[in-house]
Amino acid sequence: MPFGFVPGEMTADQIREINTMCQIENELIDEALGRVLGHIDKRGVTPDPRMQGAPLPTMSDNDRERVITEWDGGYDGQSITLRTICRDGFVCTVCEPGTAHDGQEDELYDLAADPRQFR
Repeated sequence: MPFGFVPGEMTADQIREINTMCQIENELIDEALGRVLGHIDKRGVTPDPRMQGAPLPTMSDNDRERVITEWDGGYDGQSITLRTICRDGFVCTVCEPGTAHDGQEDELYDLAADPRQFR
């Protein structure tokens, strides 16, 4: 991020532009991943039996009670640890203390009222 960058000072057009670029990246990644998985399927490769989990749902009528996501990584030399749960129409993310967060920047979104998680 550029020095002095203040997200709250962005215009609606700037936010839309960033969202569009992210969506383009997601579409390109999705297309590339689809090609890789198609190639793997053609070769008859099966998942290792030690693998856990199940594919994420692609329809809204699934029977999952919740989705939990954990991310441990870093960016620009800073450690970032995030824990997110999505359940009952809410998304809650905990930012664990590290070099990028002090542990007080948690987020809670009501997906019915704020589906894009802007507020």
